[in-house]
Amino acid sequence: MPVLYDIPQTIRAFLDQRGIHYQVIPHSRDFSAQHTAHDTFTPGRSFAKTVMICADNYYAMVVLPANRTIDFDQLRAGLGAVEVSLATESEIAELFPDCEVGAEPPFGSLYDMPVIVSHELPHQEVITFNGGNHEDAIRMSYFEFERLADPIYLDFTHP
Repeated sequence: MPVLYDIPQTIRAFLDQRGIHYQVIPHSRDFSAQHTAHDTFTPGRSFAKTVMICADNYYAMVVLPANRTIDFDQLRAGLGAVEVSLATESEIAELFPDCEVGAEPPFGSLYDMPVIVSHELPHQEVITFNGGNHEDAIRMSYFEFERLADPIYLDFTHP
């Protein structure tokens, strides 16, 4: 019998308590945003990957399309930060005890941190992103995501 996975209860409760319309999409166990986008039939520009960073003395979620990469010089300048680096796996595990490392959903308010979103994502009507594990993605309207995330928009990506 196949194992059925589901998003963590903390994430489900966060969405349900706010009346958010979303879809959970089970998929093959993936460890890259591009693979998950492919497995969920999502164009790379509509799959929102979450990257955890440390900017000076605080953590933040950086959210960008799966088909783009972070330009750290642009990100640093946009944040007005002296230093910006990727968070370590151990830091991520501590910050997101309910999620698998590398599968964090882009809900900063759930984890008490800011969400910095690429200026390219608001052009998508619907986005898909990791749901807290490597077997489930969440799909929702960008409008609903924006309402939840209250993001800061910056231009910090390149192909």
